[in-house]
Amino acid sequence: MRSNTKEVSKAIQEHILDFYIDYEEDPVETLIHNMNAVNDGRMSDIEALRKLVQNGDFLIYDHDIVDFLNGLGINPENKEYPVEKSRKLYENLIVRESVKLIDNFNKNK
Repeated sequence: MRSNTKEVSKAIQEHILDFYIDYEEDPVETLIHNMNAVNDGRMSDIEALRKLVQNGDFLIYDHDIVDFLNGLGINPENKEYPVEKSRKLYENLIVRESVKLIDNFNKNK
């Protein structure tokens, strides 16, 4: 399975929202708030989202990241990948789907 299927996209978006479900605001509003909080005014939204992932707003332990990625079904042969490659894939997927969530939220305002 590829990482750009609707099923994978939906699973990642649910994963993102799960991290913000306990806040009083809408989960996407909280994501936007956190994105803006790390933005020093010189970075794009994508760079700010990437910083959120790198700073631990989502999964932080390597084995948790690998388990999550394997749970998406995108590695059907169960190949072993370097941890850094898994971390980068996780980061890219979170950023990609966060942008979609934010865009949809802003369109529906």
